[in-house]
Amino acid sequence: MVQFKKLLNSKDFVISFELVPPRKKDLSYEQIFSFVYANSKDKLIDCFSITENPGGNPKLATFLLAKELLEFEVVPIIHFSGKDKNRNQIESELWAYENLDLRNLLILSGDYPKGQAKPVFDLDSVLILKYLQDLGLADSFWKGVVVNPFKLSSNELWWQYVKLYRKLKAGADYVITQSGFSFVNWLELKNVLKQGLTQTISAGLKDQSLTQQEEDQRFEQTPLLASLVYPSPGLVKLLLELKIPGILANKRLVEIVKTKDKDLPLKFCARLAMGLKQIGYKGIHLCSFPLNYAKIEKFFKYCLEYENNWEEFIADYSNDVIFVDPQTNTLKTQKLASLYNSSQSSDLSLLKPLKVSPSWHYVFSQIFHVVFFAPQRPWFKMWIKLAKWLDKRPWLKKIFVNLEYVLKHILYDCEQCGDCVLAELSYLCPRSGCAKGLVNGPCGGSTLGKCEVYPDQTCFYVKVLQNTPDLKSAKRLIFPHRIIPARDWSKNKKSSWLNFYLTFKL
Repeated sequence: MVQFKKLLNSKDFVISFELVPPRKKDLSYEQIFSFVYANSKDKLIDCFSITENPGGNPKLATFLLAKELLEFEVVPIIHFSGKDKNRNQIESELWAYENLDLRNLLILSGDYPKGQAKPVFDLDSVLILKYLQDLGLADSFWKGVVVNPFKLSSNELWWQYVKLYRKLKAGADYVITQSGFSFVNWLELKNVLKQGLTQTISAGLKDQSLTQQEEDQRFEQTPLLASLVYPSPGLVKLLLELKIPGILANKRLVEIVKTKDKDLPLKFCARLAMGLKQIGYKGIHLCSFPLNYAKIEKFFKYCLEYENNWEEFIADYSNDVIFVDPQTNTLKTQKLASLYNSSQSSDLSLLKPLKVSPSWHYVFSQIFHVVFFAPQRPWFKMWIKLAKWLDKRPWLKKIFVNLEYVLKHILYDCEQCGDCVLAELSYLCPRSGCAKGLVNGPCGGSTLGKCEVYPDQTCFYVKVLQNTPDLKSAKRLIFPHRIIPARDWSKNKKSSWLNFYLTFKL
């Protein structure tokens, strides 16, 4: 079987096509394989990406479709997330995929489950990559991740780059963007990796000593692919109504759906594809394209037609987006955020509301943390001794645990995890504050700074920046270079304070 890694190394431009499994092997399943069979003759499409319960809706397990694709000698890429499975199930599936020789993964945090299903999100995308390393399976798979450079606020965009850094640090082999229509933002992503991901973030933090040159040089070589979504009239309507998390409609799309030229959506995508090829993207990922091979043939015909004159249409791919404002129910136009200021240098002063007076909540938490949880303080050993003393007295320990929980529940909406990460995220709890419980950065689904799952609430990670008073505090969100570990469920309902002190030896 030709692996995705070999494709990226051997071809200048790779074409991936997204397949959505049905719920059973019915006519729609046969249509998928009729499409794949049609492609097997001239192989315009290099590989097929298989979604896992897209939109939070249950579908056929991805490995069933992936295994059958091997018979057509095409590369299946399996979407792999933690939204529906805990660490045991993740490990079980990874061992199964290795044995089935299904080695190409796209690691995602995943869509929030629909209906009455319980969301799991035991591991986010960063931690799944880390878990592969812990299991000794990192080299057994070719692992992709997703980044969303199409955001309306600088706060959201900054976190996308921070999380991309963590994904690459955890072992991601290639990157696919979220679907978008702004050439400016695709180019910015390419330039950020060229300039240096940690250098860009460090420049914004006004501290170049945080730059990791070796990492930047390694990350620059990471293959980049762009997701192109087929702008059908129905899809554009959903985009305008902000019904598809993380994807925003370009102004030009409104004109496209009104045109009588039925091929204009294909032309629109073809021009953009050729532009992405010219600036160094390794391929494109076709999303929501119809299972009509004649349209794919037309798409490639238009790609050849526009390969040398795509720049004539560059104005169609501006960073102006249009949507129905939820507040006024009227169409609104707005520019996508950029990580750079007018001088083309990373500027975190764009993040709001940094450089404001810290809240009483932040000040109290910071003082409390310095007094009780800073090992460099001379009195720290006294707290260790007290913790060890309490740990040996069950009745006092129980009172202490309950007092800790009451205080932290009032201040932080504590869930009594037993391994607190408040200090890493400006004293806000991701496990109660983020709908998906993500600890290493947001998903890609926020829009207008609002949560994908609860649109009437501010995205948790936007809140984190809102609670961060200055650049010095912002550094602690991501430096020193570390990944926040997964929740240790063996500590559930126990004292995180005692657990912290008991890790130290006197």
